[in-house]
Amino acid sequence: MLRSLLLILVSALAVPGGEPIVALAHPASALKSITREKAAQILRGEMLFLDGKRLVLVLTKPSSASLPAVTFGLLQENPQAYMMRIKAAKLRGVNLDPQFMDSPDAVISSVAGNPNAVGFLAAKEAKAVGVKILPIPD
Repeated sequence: MLRSLLLILVSALAVPGGEPIVALAHPASALKSITREKAAQILRGEMLFLDGKRLVLVLTKPSSASLPAVTFGLLQENPQAYMMRIKAAKLRGVNLDPQFMDSPDAVISSVAGNPNAVGFLAAKEAKAVGVKILPIPD
């Protein structure tokens, strides 16, 4: 319990207000642009397919500074609430199963290696190394 409270506090402190978030897509991906609502739908498990292909959602681990920026920025919830959302989706039969990577660089590498992958990072952590960086407008 104490660990969870500490993680929530650290996550909240690590998130600057209004930090820009970007989506990452493989260069061959059909995803050419993304709206804030579409990004939120992907994170919530409401959009699981793009052009008939199953999306692979790639994020940093909850203990990283990037995941709080993404979950707060797009869903207005902390990483722990997002993890509960994933569990609830699975209970409803929705296959919301993000891949959690150790670092932003690992997210970028994973998306670069999979044309069906979509990743989300804080804009300051994104590098265009084998991926398209898609700004998410406010």
